[in-house]
Amino acid sequence: MSVAERPLSELASADTVDNVLVFVSDSTRFDALPDRVAERGVTAEAIAPSTWTASSLPSLTTGRYPTTHGVWGFDTRLARTPRLLSEPENVGFDAGTIWTHVESAEKPPLWMNRLTDETTLDELEPPFVHVVHDKGGHAPYGQSFDDWEVSSEFFDAYADRPDDIAEWYERGVSESVDRFLALVDRLDERGILEDTLAVFTSDHGELLGEPSRGGIYGHSAPLVPELARVPVAFVGAGLPAGERYDHLLSGVDLAPTALSAYGIEPGRGFDGVDAWRSSPPTDRWPRSEIWSQYTFEPLDRTMPLYAATSVWSDEGGVVFHHGSTAIRTAYGLGGYLLFEGTAAAIRANMTPRKLLALARTFGPRTVTYGSVSRPMLDARSGLPTEFARSPDREPTDDAEGHLDKEQLRKLGYIE
Repeated sequence: MSVAERPLSELASADTVDNVLVFVSDSTRFDALPDRVAERGVTAEAIAPSTWTASSLPSLTTGRYPTTHGVWGFDTRLARTPRLLSEPENVGFDAGTIWTHVESAEKPPLWMNRLTDETTLDELEPPFVHVVHDKGGHAPYGQSFDDWEVSSEFFDAYADRPDDIAEWYERGVSESVDRFLALVDRLDERGILEDTLAVFTSDHGELLGEPSRGGIYGHSAPLVPELARVPVAFVGAGLPAGERYDHLLSGVDLAPTALSAYGIEPGRGFDGVDAWRSSPPTDRWPRSEIWSQYTFEPLDRTMPLYAATSVWSDEGGVVFHHGSTAIRTAYGLGGYLLFEGTAAAIRANMTPRKLLALARTFGPRTVTYGSVSRPMLDARSGLPTEFARSPDREPTDDAEGHLDKEQLRKLGYIE
């Protein structure tokens, strides 16, 4: 069988590995992956479980879609620490490049996964599982969070320089890749790379002002290919270098695959597939979903702004919008042009064509991308329609006490 038809374990040098490194490069879209990562291992395309970190990162660690684990924002966390971060003998988590000037226990990636302490790779002795949440291609692109008080200031400053913005995004991704490969080289220096499965992936992609998407920068909404399609590369473990894995993977495959490679039987309870032991079915359609809300605090009323589920194949995807068309369209037009952190850059480069594309992206109940089949168009009936928070999370009366609002503002998550 070819590489594309075989599970990863059949390509590796051993049935299991002693260590797993998961490197999540934030906001890194599939078509931005530098060749030097693909040249080191087996690379595939994956579908992000959601289009922003708050929902997608818990999916990567639990192997469950957001509608299963129920975490839709930074105000809630998982009911328990995921198996990937609790069952291995030694576990490390490092978010040092993205949540700067925040105590480890207060960093959302750790708090949401019920962790308190950060650990670097060199502090771990085998056997271990180590997760790195890296700045990746997140705004401010290719620049430090310390350089900008809030994300919007970056776009205010460079609103009339879209080519430079795109170039800086590529630089940010490239620097993130350098950090990943430095860790891979460190594993090699320690003599444990062959005993380690190192995974490079992202929680979601990024929009970079594409005219066909209405000129939007950033992520979260709308649910489009540039946000849903992300890379995944498997390095080390004796895997062949420079190979392409043709199966379309999902972010929810990460946890069961990593556990299986580590020698822990995944069992049930996952929405994803164990790609270490078996090839993902060629006829499945990985999902991506988002539920964005706004709470009007004086009246204690929560309004859904943008809700969507989607299914994807190698050739295309179908996005099924939910809720009020009027609210969704108003959010897409008014929200991005007036209130979002990237509004200055969007307004500076807006054209009638982009305005029409913005309306066509947000307005219709169903939006298709690429080539889709009739069964994919009919998939709405089998997808979740309710976005209420799942019982499988911990509501808190003082959730924002665990978050740093200024840091959220810096990252562009709140205004």
